[in-house]
Amino acid sequence: MPMDMRIQLSKLAVYCRVVELESVTKTAKEMYLSQPVVTAHVRTLQDRLGVQLLYRDGHTMRPTEEGRLIYEWAKDLLTRSQEMARRIEGLADGSAGSAAIAASMTAGSYLLPDVLARFLNERPSAQISMDMFDPEHVIATVESGEHDFGVLIGREPPSGTALKFEEIGEDEFLLVTHADSAQPERVTKDDVAGLHMVTSPKNRVRTHLLNELLHEDGIERGPPAIELGHAEAMKRVLKTTGAVSFLFRSSVEDELSRGELRRIEIEGTERRPAPIVLTYRDSRSFSALQRDLVDAIRHGIPGAHSPGSLAAAGA
Repeated sequence: MPMDMRIQLSKLAVYCRVVELESVTKTAKEMYLSQPVVTAHVRTLQDRLGVQLLYRDGHTMRPTEEGRLIYEWAKDLLTRSQEMARRIEGLADGSAGSAAIAASMTAGSYLLPDVLARFLNERPSAQISMDMFDPEHVIATVESGEHDFGVLIGREPPSGTALKFEEIGEDEFLLVTHADSAQPERVTKDDVAGLHMVTSPKNRVRTHLLNELLHEDGIERGPPAIELGHAEAMKRVLKTTGAVSFLFRSSVEDELSRGELRRIEIEGTERRPAPIVLTYRDSRSFSALQRDLVDAIRHGIPGAHSPGSLAAAGA
């Protein structure tokens, strides 16, 4: 008997979250639904398709072989539907519409807000959302279609993705401390290993990037005094201790200009640059507003280059 394909996207979305969370209870809580409603959506979907989608493994819900196939189809359909909905919202002249941005912590906190504010002043009807993640999540969420494009700081793009990576600017790491700390104005490469250091966690892309740049300069860091996940937390610690930290210039420019933090020079080294990268799906088709927003970001962030246009990305 042929499958009944009259299926609501909302039921597919519920089913996908049950598979991803491995739980009806967690899905109901996340989506603000009752458990019976979630169960009914899955049961209706099974009846429509004529196959068993899930089975219980202890306290965990797992997809059957047919359920895994339906999940992959549903995710692709939902991704395409999300992209289509956002494209339809954008008017031909780009004066209105929506854009969803994924940004790494530094890009979202310090590089993009001023650009977005200027853009919204010019286009008050635009609807822009920005979520901040670690760089790996930025790449994953842009690849899935949940966000239209991403902005992050990194060096080597990952292999095996369907994304384009375009360098649009440059940030750099600075060694900084509190303005009143007892730290010297200049240190040698060997001195760095003995400094009281505030760092980001070891598993962060930012940490790996910094370690690569320091290794190229022949610099080794000692064990961190504390590991913190955001530049704002790191700066607060610097302001109340005599510690030092390698932070992106964009995250400390205001404090340096106000004299709250100061830079420590490392003898015999040059700049430690970090590329600012725009990423989007290779097959992505942008609305007029989204194209204009990308161009505003390309040319409006500090340290912006003069990159090519998005014409190759398909409108």
